[in-house]
Amino acid sequence: MTAPRPAPSARRPRDGIGAHLSAAAAGVAAAGAGTLIHRWEWVDLPAGMALALLVAVTGAVFARAAAGGTGMFVYLVAGFLTTQVMTFLRPGGDVLVTGEAIGYVWLLGFPVATLLAALAPRRWFVGLPEGGAVPPERAPAPEEVR
Repeated sequence: MTAPRPAPSARRPRDGIGAHLSAAAAGVAAAGAGTLIHRWEWVDLPAGMALALLVAVTGAVFARAAAGGTGMFVYLVAGFLTTQVMTFLRPGGDVLVTGEAIGYVWLLGFPVATLLAALAPRRWFVGLPEGGAVPPERAPAPEEVR
């Protein structure tokens, strides 16, 4: 006798290849954009680095929400490879990531930003049941809502 199949709403939609491909695309896009903007300064502040790291964290949160822990790993690998390719493969001798401190901060910052998203509480990534209603056992008490 086989086990009964779970109801469609009980299946995890993020087990598919599409979610993992989306995570990989997000990693390539976030790392590529971050590599291009990380050196930008605004009023002598490293605004480009802040924006690049914000994009990296946002992409990692998306990857975790879309594809879980394996999606975050796919995001990290795709982003890491993208930053390395854009750093060391230089057509015509152009340099996108220099050997200065800001370049090293970006090269180490992308994986650290992904780690920050991995440390986010699991409850942030738990979906609501079909229909969007919160079950009574998970609903906050009236005094917590204020």
